[in-house]
Amino acid sequence: MEGERKGVTVMFSDVSGFTAMSEKLDPEEVHAIMDRAFEVILNEVHRYEGMINQFLGDGVMALFGVPVATMVTPIRRSGPPSRSRLGSHPWPTKCAGCTGLSSACA
Repeated sequence: MEGERKGVTVMFSDVSGFTAMSEKLDPEEVHAIMDRAFEVILNEVHRYEGMINQFLGDGVMALFGVPVATMVTPIRRSGPPSRSRLGSHPWPTKCAGCTGLSSACA
C-alpha cells in the first residue's frame, strides 16, 4: 500500500467562554446554543468544500483538501472560515461572558 502526499488545511474552532457559559445556563440552553454553533460551523466548512473530522466537546476539527485535494483549495481561494466570519453570528444567550467563536488554523 502506497500513500500520496497532499497539501491540506486543518482548522480547529471552538466556542470561547464555553465553560463559564455552561456553568451559568441550564443544560437545555447550552444544548440549544451548541446546536446553533455547530450548525453555523458545519455550514461554513461545507461551503468551502471541507469536512468535519471530529467534534471536540465545544469545538470541531475540520479538514480542507481531503479526501481529494483540488487544484483550488480553500486556502488559495479566500481561506477557510475565519473568526471574523464565524464570530459575526449573534448567539442567543444570557451569558455576558460569551464572546462567540474563536478559531485557529494550523
